[in-house]
Amino acid sequence: MQNLQKITTSTKPKCMVCGTEGGLKYANLNDRLFGVAGEWSLKNCLNSECNLLWLDPSPDEATIHFAYENYYTHHYEPGISTFLSRLYAAAISGYLDICYGYRVKKTRYPKLLLGALFFLQKSRRDAADFRVMWQKFSSNKNKLLEIGCGNGDALVRMQSLGWEVTGIDFDPKAAETARKRGVNVFTGALQEQNFISNSFDVITLSHLIEHVHNPLQLIENCYDLLNSQGRVVILTPNSQSFLHRIFKRDWKALEPPRHLHIFNSNNLAQLAKKAGFKTMTVKTITRDAKGIFMGSMSLKRNQKYDPTVKVSLSIKISALIIQFIESVIHVFNRKAGEELVLIAIKE
Repeated sequence: MQNLQKITTSTKPKCMVCGTEGGLKYANLNDRLFGVAGEWSLKNCLNSECNLLWLDPSPDEATIHFAYENYYTHHYEPGISTFLSRLYAAAISGYLDICYGYRVKKTRYPKLLLGALFFLQKSRRDAADFRVMWQKFSSNKNKLLEIGCGNGDALVRMQSLGWEVTGIDFDPKAAETARKRGVNVFTGALQEQNFISNSFDVITLSHLIEHVHNPLQLIENCYDLLNSQGRVVILTPNSQSFLHRIFKRDWKALEPPRHLHIFNSNNLAQLAKKAGFKTMTVKTITRDAKGIFMGSMSLKRNQKYDPTVKVSLSIKISALIIQFIESVIHVFNRKAGEELVLIAIKE
């Protein structure tokens, strides 16, 4: 357990998107993932057109790094190659060839057939789309910046697909792990770097913006760094998701005190507009419904979640069923997915 005295806090009584006062959503929340000491409260914006969720009091920027001392991005472990994992990789390869133009060089037609099977299940499509952050192949070596790159998984993957990649992470341990994997990564906050305006074709933020004290400033900085017609892609938990409605305070994606803000499609789009973006798409996806369900069930039953602990077969089967159910619900309610995806274009 970390020493609570290490993390100082400040009050945040108003919504940072619309300025409306917040009402109490959940009180006495604990960090049941990585053991940061203390209790936290989550506020809910009382403006029905916004409904942002945020921590109040919130950890200060100067001390929040203590909440990441045991964070998962510090490590990288290569996956074990099995027949099923190779078959799955071949299916993803074929899907990315069909939908995004990342050409499969070897045994193309069997992989294309496997890839076509991805069209049959939404969660699997979402997972494959996520692997390239919804970006089509370009013969030009386009420049991609990932903010909050963690251990470098996405950067390594995109570099192998022909992108010129750069990463940044405020966590020195995570950044060092990424560098050891052969990608160019800077340490610190975005505004501390000497990046040139209009220098990137794509900027990605995968599960980063919920950790940031000033999300608007971050998106404004992204706007400045993008070329004309450049795109920012933001992935973050969705406060209006199907599983949040079920698990409430046990929903794994709340993750206090690291998740400072939890967005929905309305307030995330509003932030992007304030930052200067006019053309954008906001949607929800069901990619991680299985993982969120298993984590939330553990929090509800055991009051803690450790991803290294083996999950029972019954929970795994239940998670697959829930993921299918959420995919069906998503057909009728497009805001029900566990994650938000915003893709905005700089005009």
